[in-house]
Amino acid sequence: MFELPMLSTPSEAPVERADAAENRRRILAAARELVREQGACAVSMDDVARKAGVGKGTLYRRFADKATLMVALLDEEARAMQADVMRVFAQSGQTPRLRLLADFLDRVAEFTLANATTLEVSSRQGAGRFEAPYYRWQHELVVRLLREAIARGECPDQDAELLADAILIALDPALLALQLRRGKSAVAIRRTYLRWVLGGIQKPFQPA
Repeated sequence: MFELPMLSTPSEAPVERADAAENRRRILAAARELVREQGACAVSMDDVARKAGVGKGTLYRRFADKATLMVALLDEEARAMQADVMRVFAQSGQTPRLRLLADFLDRVAEFTLANATTLEVSSRQGAGRFEAPYYRWQHELVVRLLREAIARGECPDQDAELLADAILIALDPALLALQLRRGKSAVAIRRTYLRWVLGGIQKPFQPA
């Protein structure tokens, strides 16, 4: 039922020489440790090269900029989350689609809050996060769930594509990072977000 495009998998990556693969592993390990210690915004490419013990030329040949490096840093975790979500959905049967949607959005919120600054930096790459594979996958899945919920009579008929963007924009990494800096807890953010989302879907706004 949920035949959606998956994120890239390791098997799709070009075959690397052993030394190149080792450099990549060292760079990602160094970046991961620095992000954990300092936060993604504070980490520089020079810091990563120094920590990994590689030249800046080697670093920039693998990762054109900091945003590209942050994307690679999160790729493995994002693919693992995606695979887990798809396993759950494959076994969902007659579970109400709004229940599946709530569970999925809570999972996305949890992942985004845990990686808010890294995602904020990575979204500066190219056309931004709205054209990135990870966002497009989220959007397509939310649209699919909304359309099925509408077809099942779980919520009123509405524009699923527009609604999906409205739902997902509230999970913008920069916004969540700001809310965390304001002292809001991850639990409170997730609870408030899901209450707002489900209320808006079940009782859509009617302009005067």
